[in-house]
Amino acid sequence: MLGVSSGSRPANVNRATVRLSAMAIYAVVTGLLGAVIVGPWLHSLPDHLLGLWLLGSLLIFCTGAFTIGLQVIAGTVGIGIAILIFVVLGNPSAGGAYTWQLLPEFWRVIGPWIPNGVGTSAARGIAYFGSTGVTTDYLVIIGYGVAGLIATYGVLFWVGHQLVHLVGDDEGSDDERLLR
Repeated sequence: MLGVSSGSRPANVNRATVRLSAMAIYAVVTGLLGAVIVGPWLHSLPDHLLGLWLLGSLLIFCTGAFTIGLQVIAGTVGIGIAILIFVVLGNPSAGGAYTWQLLPEFWRVIGPWIPNGVGTSAARGIAYFGSTGVTTDYLVIIGYGVAGLIATYGVLFWVGHQLVHLVGDDEGSDDERLLR
């Protein structure tokens, strides 16, 4: 919500770098806190602190970078797209309470391609199977991060500004805003 109140997108490459750097620091700290809470503190998962810390940090950074990329492309609408992907589609398809095999077909098909689902799968793999079979999960998560970085820096380097402009996003006449 802070991003919406002060402008939903980074205005230039330097501001994007600052946001992504802050996202990386935030990801490392909250990844550690999450791993400590579910491991040594609550004993919810077997103690695999380092693996869960890495997974949590990677999930937070890559979904954040993807969201920033969507913001650069579509402004405030990008936040809505991120909510659609990660909350509306991601949460029901994650397979947390039930494995993907027990989910309806639509959710079963998209679950392994959204960070919520692969994060759940990777956490199970780390906690219960000694990190066996988590490579694909990590590749999907990293793919979101790379896509976000490419979208962010690609648009800001080559285009120089957000791709989709809605009325009220920038200064200029209504016609100029609609044509950008």
